[in-house]
Amino acid sequence: LFGLGVTFLLAPSMRRTFLVALLAAGLSVGAMFALKPSVAERSFHTVVVIVGNFWQTPYGQVWIGGLKVARANPVIGVGLKNHRTTCRTVVYGSPDKIGPECSLHPHNFYIEWLAEAGSIGLFGFLVLIALWMRHFLARAAIWRSDGLAVGAVVAVITFLWPIAATMGFFTNWHAALFWFVLGWALAATGERSAAPRVAGKPV
Repeated sequence: LFGLGVTFLLAPSMRRTFLVALLAAGLSVGAMFALKPSVAERSFHTVVVIVGNFWQTPYGQVWIGGLKVARANPVIGVGLKNHRTTCRTVVYGSPDKIGPECSLHPHNFYIEWLAEAGSIGLFGFLVLIALWMRHFLARAAIWRSDGLAVGAVVAVITFLWPIAATMGFFTNWHAALFWFVLGWALAATGERSAAPRVAGKPV
């Protein structure tokens, strides 16, 4: 829903088409929920329950664990991908104790950066995000009517939505998806130049 809202804001020239598509999608999803109650339970009711009781859910618990690790190592963190080896010691006092607050990573990009790279690392990550956003905004007039560019930018923004429960930022396959859409977005929103020509014809 966040991605849909961002798309609506970023692409004013596409809003009419977008609204028609959104209506069609809404009707399709409604029909699916009516025909398959199990899908409605998994995709809607479970989400509502999780959001309403977030800090008691497994996601909320691992966020708490990540914040505890960050509080114990506030400046430089515990090192990239070291949350998994230090969380149990920090939270439970023993590397052998198992509990709901410790997982392989905190399941949130920003908590992960804070816990593993400290406030210095998180600040650097935020600066990097700000530079990406400045690039997109500075060239908005170029790409806001280009559906592929809008899609790539929205994908990046959705990945970086700060209150999302995410996969690990440094997990290979997930990182590959993020850097792929980021590279696509940066390329699609870059400076446009005329196609090279040979003997008066486009190459």
